[in-house]
Amino acid sequence: MAYEFEALRLVDFIGMQQQEAANQMGVSRQTLANIVKTARFN
Repeated sequence: MAYEFEALRLVDFIGMQQQEAANQMGVSRQTLANIVKTARFN
């Protein structure tokens, strides 16, 4: 849940590109995209 919130915060609220947000979170871009997708549909 915390990862989902942080991913949404970085991408949707701050407006970071997914690659930049993924780097900040220490995950791959694909993993970040999956986290964001899950968070948006839950």
